[in-house]
Amino acid sequence: MDDLINQVKHLLDRISDYNHIIHADNFQAPTVEDIKDNAKAISDEIKFKVDDIKSLINQWE
Repeated sequence: MDDLINQVKHLLDRISDYNHIIHADNFQAPTVEDIKDNAKAISDEIKFKVDDIKSLINQWE
């Protein structure tokens, strides 16, 4: 489970990085959609990993 939690943290950091890039003054607009698509894919991956963590926790009960 620690590995899953670390993976989620890493993915959240990547989304945070995208957020900083998008809001940077020198950001080049043509890649906004690519970044949004990547952030959406990462967000979906986070959801799946969080569900896996919940499943592991439920097995403890």
